[in-house]
Amino acid sequence: MFLGLMALSFLNAWYSPARFAILPLVINRNEYIKANGTLVMIEQLLATAGWAFGAILALYIPFHILIGAIALFFISSGVLIVMIKLHNERAILPKKVHTSPAWKEIWRIKVVRGITIMDSVEAIANAIWTSALILAFTTVVLGAGEEWWGFINAAYFIGAIFGSVLVTYKAKAFSSKIGINIGLSGLSMGVLTILFSLNTIPIIALLLCILMGPMYQARDICQVALLQDAIPESRRAGIMAARNALLTPLAGVMVLVVGILADLIGVRFVYLLAGIAYLLVSLLAFKLSYLKNYKLSDAHSM
Repeated sequence: MFLGLMALSFLNAWYSPARFAILPLVINRNEYIKANGTLVMIEQLLATAGWAFGAILALYIPFHILIGAIALFFISSGVLIVMIKLHNERAILPKKVHTSPAWKEIWRIKVVRGITIMDSVEAIANAIWTSALILAFTTVVLGAGEEWWGFINAAYFIGAIFGSVLVTYKAKAFSSKIGINIGLSGLSMGVLTILFSLNTIPIIALLLCILMGPMYQARDICQVALLQDAIPESRRAGIMAARNALLTPLAGVMVLVVGILADLIGVRFVYLLAGIAYLLVSLLAFKLSYLKNYKLSDAHSM
C-alpha cells in the first residue's frame, strides 16, 4: 500500500507542471485568466462536493469496486488528455536546442524570479492554514468548539469558489492590470489575516474567511496566467517542475516551523506574523516594476 501511494505521489508531481504547460497551447493568450479561473472554479466545486459524495459512496459500495472505478477514471483522464489538439504542434516534438537548467531559468527570467521570491515569503504565511493550526486557533483564540473548525474551513471554500467565478467573468479587467491585481490581492489578504488574528468572535472569523477566499484565488489565478505568459513555450513544464521542487519542501518546513512558533509564542501571534508576511508580498508586487506594469502582451520582452 505504501509503495502504491509513493508511486501515485511520484506521478502526481508530473501533473501540475504538465497542465501548466499544456493550457497555453490550447487557448489564446487573451484567455489565460478566464481559462485558469474556470479550471479553479471546477476544481473547488468538485473538491467541496467530493468529500460528501465520496463518503456516501464509501458507505454503500465495496472498497475494491471503488478503487477499480478510481483507476478507470485515471485511465479515462489520460485518454482524454491525449485527444487534446494543440494549437502549436511544434510543442509536442520541440527541436533540441541548448538550454540552461530550469533552476537557472527561474532566476534568469525576471518575472519568474520575482514571483518565486514572493511565493517563498508567502510559504511562511500559508503555513497557518493547515488544519491543525486552524483547530488550535478555533479552540484557543475563538474559544469555540470543533464544529466551528469545520465551519471556518467551509467558509474559505465558499469564498474561493466565489473568487474563481468572479475572476472568470471579469477576466478582461484582471488581465489589463494583472500585476497590480496580484499586489492588491496580497494586500487584502494581509489586512484580513491581521483582522482574523485580532478577532475573538467566531461568526466574524467566518466572514473574514469568506472574504479571504476571493482575494487569494484572484491572486493565484492571475499569477499562474502571468507565469504562463512570461515563460517560453518550450520551458514551461521544466521551470514549473523546478519551482515546485523548490517551494514544496519549503512549505513543508514552514508548517513545522510555524507549529513550533505557535507553541512558543502563541497561535494568535503566529497569525499576526502571517498577515505581515502577506503585506510584505504585496509590497514586493508593487515595488517590482516589471511585475506591477506587466501586460500579457509583454511576455517575450521580459
